[in-house]
Amino acid sequence: MLKRVPYRWIVAFVLFFAYSIQYLDRVKTNVLNPAIARDIGLSTIDIGTGAFLMMLFYGPAQYVSGWLTDRFGAKRILIFSVVAWSAMTAWMGVLRSHEEYLIRMAIFGIMVGTEYVPSARILMRWFNKDGRARAQALLSWSWILTPAWASVLATQLATYTGSWRLVFFVTAALGVIPLFAITFFIFDRPEQYRKIT
Repeated sequence: MLKRVPYRWIVAFVLFFAYSIQYLDRVKTNVLNPAIARDIGLSTIDIGTGAFLMMLFYGPAQYVSGWLTDRFGAKRILIFSVVAWSAMTAWMGVLRSHEEYLIRMAIFGIMVGTEYVPSARILMRWFNKDGRARAQALLSWSWILTPAWASVLATQLATYTGSWRLVFFVTAALGVIPLFAITFFIFDRPEQYRKIT
């Protein structure tokens, strides 16, 4: 079956999956904010400020991500992005104060700003003009699909374990899966894939 699927679609699916895992943190944090707020003493203002800080730094990080991708290659930046995401997600599980929450949200915005640009670059190189829009659509589908399953996962896991913190540790560990997939299945350019036809 895999032999019938053009390898470029395997690349697109891996990028979709990796982006979906990284988008998971934003969704589950929003869903679990009431429990987090009770535990570490966040006010409604703190939660709003945290979201503001994350998005404030996320935007410029996209530009920096583009520069880094041009300089070091998309695959390397994607690997960095997944490792950084896992570390930031685990950090969320050990937060103890609203000050630490705000610092984490700002740094998180910087770190996850490295996920989209290298993915888009890889898709542009692997797909010709006839398939590029469909590949980008698959990548963008992760923004739509992830909130559906991440909300259920986060609330069910928090309820089952009785700990919102454990949700962040478990999901941080999930970063191993896209890290493995990117390392072994993603190539910056089609010509770097040995079995290319």
